[in-house]
Amino acid sequence: MIGKKIIIVGGGTAAWISAFMFKSLGNCLDITVIEPEINQPIGVGESTTPHFWFFLNRWCPYFDEKDFIKKTGSTLKFGVVHEDWLGDGKQFLNPIDSLGRINKENFPTDFDYVRSYCVANNLDPAVGYESLMIREGLAPFERLNGDLIQKGNYAYHLNIDNTLIYFKIVAQKIGIKSIKSGVSQINRSERIDSLVLENGETVNGDFFVDCTGSKRILMNSLNTSVVLYKELPLDSAIIFKKPQEDQIRNYTLAKATPDGWQWEIPVKDEIHCGYLYASDLVNEDELQERFGSDSKMLKFQSGRSKKFLVKNVLSVGLSSGFVEPLEATSLHASLVQLNVFLSEYFRPDFNYNNSVLEERYNSRMGNFWDSIRDWIRMHYFTSRNDSLFWKEVQRLDISSNLEEKMEIFKLRMPRESDCVPGEIYQNSLTFHVLNGMNLLDPKVAEKELDFYGLKDTAVFKLLEIRKDCQNFTKNFVSHKYYLENI
Repeated sequence: MIGKKIIIVGGGTAAWISAFMFKSLGNCLDITVIEPEINQPIGVGESTTPHFWFFLNRWCPYFDEKDFIKKTGSTLKFGVVHEDWLGDGKQFLNPIDSLGRINKENFPTDFDYVRSYCVANNLDPAVGYESLMIREGLAPFERLNGDLIQKGNYAYHLNIDNTLIYFKIVAQKIGIKSIKSGVSQINRSERIDSLVLENGETVNGDFFVDCTGSKRILMNSLNTSVVLYKELPLDSAIIFKKPQEDQIRNYTLAKATPDGWQWEIPVKDEIHCGYLYASDLVNEDELQERFGSDSKMLKFQSGRSKKFLVKNVLSVGLSSGFVEPLEATSLHASLVQLNVFLSEYFRPDFNYNNSVLEERYNSRMGNFWDSIRDWIRMHYFTSRNDSLFWKEVQRLDISSNLEEKMEIFKLRMPRESDCVPGEIYQNSLTFHVLNGMNLLDPKVAEKELDFYGLKDTAVFKLLEIRKDCQNFTKNFVSHKYYLENI
């Protein structure tokens, strides 16, 4: 693919991630990012999944992780703490789960008997070491001869403004070109041939990536429509910042409010927050006044592109889809889309005219985004009805796929076989959220354990996991110590 000329339109995180991924995994040398003359990021932190660790440390060999964290003011993340989602002030954890599949030997092998035992006995099914790290404020590093040695898995909280600056510096060093200009004209036949920029320059390319956010400049020129997610309730957010606390959190906080929910993302020097709500159910002037003149209002629409790949154009980032950022799905989705495309579809003989490959990619990514929609929708199965918003939530639509899953979970515990490849569901994360929302029946879990005769095995395995987690983390440094000593 060395001869392919890649043109990426957009100036946000998705654009620069696309450039790095096409250079590294796509083996492309001629890459140009066309970013707007005036590019104003919303200035808020972003929560990631471990996919971003692989991007930074494995997929793209252009970064020094320690240097990245220092210069961007990013922090480590081990999961999401959900607060007050049942209106009772309580919290539940949804940690990154490196433990993964527990049952590998006992019939049925897709039955998670340990987490089912936790449900049956009103214990937290978040049994991996990450939950212990959240509670104790740790980082998975040990001191050895003055160095910090990584021992475990994690994601990041990104300071996006600083991250964009960092990405641009690295991109320039490795030969990724950039042009500051808007697009005034798109020249196309069956595919896009060239772009005429606002500065008068004409840019030719073999393959184009649309990272223009909700404007969808390239995709709209190809008449691609949008699938709206009416199953999700929120369309607005007030963005603001809070002073950092003494102990820098190693988790994202998702706190339910009378109007929706609020995120809190701790970067090194401050906490970046967003108060999400449904605009037709609140007085926006009063909200803006409550959060002060330094706050910003953000409007969004949950949905996805009907097509993600059309001839020689790929949409990545917000141009391909967006849902409220409840489980850090935005950058995760961008990395999944790029990784799948570059590893499975971007061939040396790629000629942009294979409709079978195009349709297959679009179908796969459509299913992936729909699973994100259902994953977020799952968080709104709550008995909470103490405000107009939470009463309206009870009337939300639900997809047939999610409705089927929820009916199954009334009869048995979630299984590994419920996690279809190519979707966002993971069995452990499903346990965390559904149990935290009181949607798993302890009696059903008890009956399953009895039926398969796995109760005693579960007790033994749970004690073993807890002991292993304690031993594994006993020499870990604090999250704050790590950030101050990398």
